[in-house]
Amino acid sequence: MTKVGWIMYTYCLLFTFEPSKGLLTAMTVDPHQCWVATGTSRGYHLIWDMRFHLPIKIWQYTDGNLVGPVYSMSPHPRLPHILMAAEEGNNEVTMWNMETGMKKQMLWGVSQAPPFQRSTK
Repeated sequence: MTKVGWIMYTYCLLFTFEPSKGLLTAMTVDPHQCWVATGTSRGYHLIWDMRFHLPIKIWQYTDGNLVGPVYSMSPHPRLPHILMAAEEGNNEVTMWNMETGMKKQMLWGVSQAPPFQRSTK
């Protein structure tokens, strides 16, 4: 297991995860500090309960057979069970239901590339 998060004021391990999930690339904390969401270089979204130091939900974002990193994460400002994440893709932001791990909505920004085409970075 790889150590990922420590609670600094207690020097207590907050959470760990398998290296096979990828490198940590994004992180956000619930405004009430009940959970932490992390994203990895292999497209995994991991939700952790900060009170009990347990994983709540783990799922992977895939675009067909291709897997890309999670670049940024944020809790939804009005819907407490929705996590917003920017993943590998064509300027897309995905809204995830954290209870089910299912995609709720996907938004695309304006880009020079045609919609639904993978960027060639």
